[in-house]
Amino acid sequence: MLFGHKEDFAIEAMVEPDLIPPSSVWGRTRIWCEGTPLGDYSKEHCGLPSEHLEELYRDLPTLWHKGFEGMSDADIFRYLDASLYGYRDGGEIDDDRNLMQSVQDGPKLGSFIFLTNWEEMFDREGKAFILCPDGKMVRIIVQSLDQLTYRSLTTSVVAVQMACESFSSWLKEESVRLSTNNRAPTHT
Repeated sequence: MLFGHKEDFAIEAMVEPDLIPPSSVWGRTRIWCEGTPLGDYSKEHCGLPSEHLEELYRDLPTLWHKGFEGMSDADIFRYLDASLYGYRDGGEIDDDRNLMQSVQDGPKLGSFIFLTNWEEMFDREGKAFILCPDGKMVRIIVQSLDQLTYRSLTTSVVAVQMACESFSSWLKEESVRLSTNNRAPTHT
């Protein structure tokens, strides 16, 4: 299934065909933005990132921090990487914040995390952050796994929210379908 448009923003997903009800929903997911695939669609039997995408749908228009004004995408990435993961340009850094500051920064900055640690199919993608500077346009900043390059991808809030909403509805239908035992009883 494809929710959205690959050249803009889309969520590509499938439920594994060998699941027998009753079952949890296991499948594959890949995100597309500007024709760029994010995620390993060959990874079988992964959890599908429904909660993350529902949060993204809800929070997307507010994903901006006034401290990012005037910063390049690479600088924003470095700031978030250092604050959330303790890394800058691929190397571990000393964190000069006290424990209370680190604890306060987690929820505030964690909402910018995109795909990283969501599910197995995104593990080989590198790190990514998502921003919405004006409440209308979305920027996804992706650092390659080798940590040498950054890519900035752009789409609209409307495109992301439509894809998230369609994916969520489809996933709920699949969950209902797989939760019931539709097999005919066997006679002995």
